[in-house]
Amino acid sequence: MQNGTTLSAGASPPRSSFNQCEILLFDPQDETCIETKKVLKRLSFHNLFDAHNVADVKKASFSRNYDLIIADTGGEKSPVCDLIHELRENLLAENPFAGVILTTKTPTPDNIRRAMNSGPDHVLSHPFTQEQVQIRINAVVDERKQFVVTLNYVGPDRR
Repeated sequence: MQNGTTLSAGASPPRSSFNQCEILLFDPQDETCIETKKVLKRLSFHNLFDAHNVADVKKASFSRNYDLIIADTGGEKSPVCDLIHELRENLLAENPFAGVILTTKTPTPDNIRRAMNSGPDHVLSHPFTQEQVQIRINAVVDERKQFVVTLNYVGPDRR
């Protein structure tokens, strides 16, 4: 995260820890997007940038260097997983190593596998709690896995 923000594993962040972090948030459903924003604000994230469609995600990715991207996979046919793969391949933004948490409302084995293979740090199923989000964010900050690059995958080591 920017400004050298670090947290102890599992620790609750001080209210000021995430003030400067910039998060790109994408969820095509307004209702769940609003709920996710509420969770992030309670965790002291205030620099939240909405993308309302895939074109907005691409445009936003080139316009800022986000610390974290939280995006809903949108189901089987959604291009979000392809976008994350492009991010990791350094085709979508300046920083291919931005933290990425994907969410899904349809946690079928195929959807989870597809999401994980795109290279995110974590995948969360809706509905999720504030604590679940906080644990994933703390893991991105404190316990980030080394990245691997293979012919088919770029992202955190899954072994």
